[in-house]
Amino acid sequence: MKKNQKESAYNQIKEQLSALNERVKELPDSTKEYISDNPVSSTLVAFGIGVFAGVVVMKLLERK
Repeated sequence: MKKNQKESAYNQIKEQLSALNERVKELPDSTKEYISDNPVSSTLVAFGIGVFAGVVVMKLLERK
């Protein structure tokens, strides 16, 4: 690869990482907003994840 191609690829990756970093920084705010707008749905999703995690842990413990 030529030096210019490497620099161009590096700059593209750097720009993409910067854009991704910005999106990640916005995630907590958008999550809080979603939970505020949809408290019942958010609670049910959290409950479902907890039940699923509990079932997985119980299955893992039964194997021993």
